[in-house]
Amino acid sequence: MTDPACPQTEALLTRLLGAEDPRASSDLTAAARAHLEVCPACQRAAARAAALEERLQGFAAEIKTAERPRPFRLPAPAAPAAGPARPAEPATFSFPWALVWGPALALLAGLLAWPFLATPRPGAAGRSSVEPLTLAVATDVRVAVGAVRRLDGRPVKAGEALTGANDLFQCLGLARLQFPNGTTVALQGATFQAFPGGLVLKQGRIEVDVPKQRTVFAVTTPVAVLGIRGTRFTVQVAADGTTGIRMDSGLISVTTVRNEEYPLAAGQSATITAEGVWRPGVIAVAEPSAPAAASRPEPLPGPSATGSAAGVLLNE
Repeated sequence: MTDPACPQTEALLTRLLGAEDPRASSDLTAAARAHLEVCPACQRAAARAAALEERLQGFAAEIKTAERPRPFRLPAPAAPAAGPARPAEPATFSFPWALVWGPALALLAGLLAWPFLATPRPGAAGRSSVEPLTLAVATDVRVAVGAVRRLDGRPVKAGEALTGANDLFQCLGLARLQFPNGTTVALQGATFQAFPGGLVLKQGRIEVDVPKQRTVFAVTTPVAVLGIRGTRFTVQVAADGTTGIRMDSGLISVTTVRNEEYPLAAGQSATITAEGVWRPGVIAVAEPSAPAAASRPEPLPGPSATGSAAGVLLNE
């Protein structure tokens, strides 16, 4: 199975190429850096930008260090028998720089355009004939409890690791995931991908508990990237990508597909529409489709940080 395209790749690549040094991520927002740590598609795009920068710098260094030809002078002709000798006129040589910079600029344009041609744009799935490269990443994310399956119908048992980083998973009813950094994620009717440092939520509802301030965790939806440290919050994604967020504790940074960054603190809520428009307060987001929302299952066992049952996803 191929690695699906990330809707944040183009925005991240634009920021990197606009930076003084694309090999560094200091010009990115905290949320973008957190997303870059967990997203294979964005990692590949950043690696290509860094490799391009390194090759161009090396090419420029070779041109600068090349010895510039000295002016060439023709030997003075023999003086005629009668009369004084006339001095020879110097001849100069001009290096054809157009032969160097022409191919270099063509190479630069091709390398910059290749990632956009090779990766399908968001919303263009099924229309592009170019398949993205795949990147297999091992993960120790495990199903703590609940029913989870792959899209091909193969079940994932409780305690089993989600080792297929390129796989999409579905939660039937309620389930809970345990991440290696101590983060727990309760899911309801969710379609998702899981990585050691974050989760990509395609549709459904999740409740995230990041217990430690120093722990970095990211949640990516079709319209936003949430950078998290020591936080408890709920996220719900509708079929069209509309994302609702409600904060229980802590603070998160949300970056929309419009490359706009917003903070969200405890007790606050917001909605990002399918077009990426930020709206404070929760607007009704459709509940996950049956069978997840047809009948609410019993809460998952195990206490949560607020004393309620872990995995209970509160409705608005």
